[in-house]
Amino acid sequence: EACRRLAAGDVEWCENILAENVKQCSPGTPVVHGRKAYGDLMRFYVNKGAEWSWVPTEAAVSGDVGWVFGTVKVGMPGEPSKPGKFVSTYKRIDGEWLVHVEMFNLDVN
Repeated sequence: EACRRLAAGDVEWCENILAENVKQCSPGTPVVHGRKAYGDLMRFYVNKGAEWSWVPTEAAVSGDVGWVFGTVKVGMPGEPSKPGKFVSTYKRIDGEWLVHVEMFNLDVN
């Protein structure tokens, strides 16, 4: 659902599944700290016409913590999509599963 919403430019919906103290780690950039900063980053890339797609391939839950691993493709207009991998960790906070840390890297070809 998040992939579809982000592709539609619905950054507000995406922000609502983030923990307040979320951390986002992208290749070659400093860690992004916090829901607002991560939302601003998503808006920046949506406005540039970036495209993402991801496919979860493994997931697990233990108590109030869960994680998802999978493949990702990231592309900018006029450039070929680049494949990679991602890991997202989730925490159950007040009964809701929220993204706590997201990391991805791109495959080197």
